[in-house]
Amino acid sequence: LHRLVQVDSSTQAQAALDAGRGHAHSDADQADVAARVLACVDAARASAWAQTTLDARCNWLAKVGSEAEATAARQQLSSQWLPGPTGESNELRLHPRGVFGAVADTVDVGVLSTWMSALACGNPLVIVVPAASRGAAQRAVAAWVAAGLPPGAAQLVDAPFEEAAAVLACA
Repeated sequence: LHRLVQVDSSTQAQAALDAGRGHAHSDADQADVAARVLACVDAARASAWAQTTLDARCNWLAKVGSEAEATAARQQLSSQWLPGPTGESNELRLHPRGVFGAVADTVDVGVLSTWMSALACGNPLVIVVPAASRGAAQRAVAAWVAAGLPPGAAQLVDAPFEEAAAVLACA
């Protein structure tokens, strides 16, 4: 299981609470999980990562990845003009789209690459992983922050996996 979904720009707390029904042990547990997830979404949304320049994001990527990845990202994230079939031209731009929810049942190279791609585009992340994978996710976030990712741009939800994933899907 591995999903990366854009979180609605207008957080619907009630919808998130309703999504958790049937997963948590009680209404109090459900409300607590929803509150934790929504607090992470709000913190990620408040981070300055989306306003960071493309150069700054690529420099960050070079620190956590490689210079080759940063160079490729610069080329791919820069605006590109594409010719249209009838003579018009279209501009392809990869820019921040908002907070993304990242749900994964394990943390491996493929998952980390997906998360780093979202971050390189300027999208803050709210990460939900099971307890067994939380240590690997914490180490990844700590390394990203040490390399220059603003604190808060990658939020790790500390809540039961199934319940937090259900709430995040509706946030």
